Amino acid sequence: MENRLTRLLIVGLAVLIAGSYPVAAQSEESSGPENRFLLTGYGFTTYVDSDAPGSPESFNTAFVPIFLYRVSDKFLFEAELEFEFEDDTVETEVEYAQIDWLAHDNATVVMGKYLTPFGSFIEKLHPAWINKLPTFPLPYQHGQSLVPFGQTGLQVRGGIPIGDGYRRFTYSLFVSNGFQLSEHGHGEEPEPEEDGHDDESLSAFTFDDEHGEEEEGDDHGEEEELIFLEGSSFNGNNDTALGGRVSVIPAQGFEIGASYLSGSYDEFGELDATMMGVDFTYHHDLFDVRAEWLDTETERGFAEDGDPLHDQEVESWYIQPSLRLSVIPAYAFNKVELVARLANLDWGAGDQDQ
Repeated sequence: MENRLTRLLIVGLAVLIAGSYPVAAQSEESSGPENRFLLTGYGFTTYVDSDAPGSPESFNTAFVPIFLYRVSDKFLFEAELEFEFEDDTVETEVEYAQIDWLAHDNATVVMGKYLTPFGSFIEKLHPAWINKLPTFPLPYQHGQSLVPFGQTGLQVRGGIPIGDGYRRFTYSLFVSNGFQLSEHGHGEEPEPEEDGHDDESLSAFTFDDEHGEEEEGDDHGEEEELIFLEGSSFNGNNDTALGGRVSVIPAQGFEIGASYLSGSYDEFGELDATMMGVDFTYHHDLFDVRAEWLDTETERGFAEDGDPLHDQEVESWYIQPSLRLSVIPAYAFNKVELVARLANLDWGAGDQDQ
């Protein structure tokens, strides 16, 4: 009796599988094949001739492959690698490597290493083929950015329509492994010029006392190098970073956003860094205007003799307008665009203009 029942169950299961197979096949045909893979990317070469000390004129080149993999209708994978020639060696960096789960029409869950959703430049503008100028804005200098370019953790992002038309509310909220000290700006650097301005490197600038004047016999007058942070691939201090960006699109072409990021960067999880920013974008068929303002505060802790060190406070902004010349009735101007950028970075003891 048991053998007969077992055979019936096996036959019944086979019938169910055979009957469901055409339906599954039709479903795949209607939704398109899964497991699609696409390899794309870009490369660039730049030439820089700088007046900054210790920065000779030089060519630079990089190759950036991008991997896109569609696992299913709900799961996607994307990654970007950067191979850059630097000091006769090839520097390899993973810009991002993330899994995207399309959990809802208004929510996507992102896991892995992703670009930091702070302001508009990091996520939307920093690739060489999108950035319209050969340099980065002062707040986001390569290797010396006020905000880490990447985070490793979990992110939830999406958009919610507001009424009809183009009005929309967007959000990106995340938790990550936090920060670590950047390798840039913490070694031996050339001394700054007397006026305290260096168009290429901020790492040589130091703080004296609170007002930028060194006082004899005061330990607070000791030089304190600027601190730059980057995202950490592991949680080394049992403390996570929290942050995100929200924005409102009140009309077509307009977007106003606000960003926040906070976490610790030392091995004991006691020294915190907090970053806040506001960004604005207006896009028109003939011109664009982009602007960002950032304010960062980084705790320094205590000196070797036990005296407290001044917190590092840096404020920076940039505005970048552009004008397309396609309005001129001549073929030569159809693909020509004029772009300008004005920026400032103020760290209390001095400032830098771009």
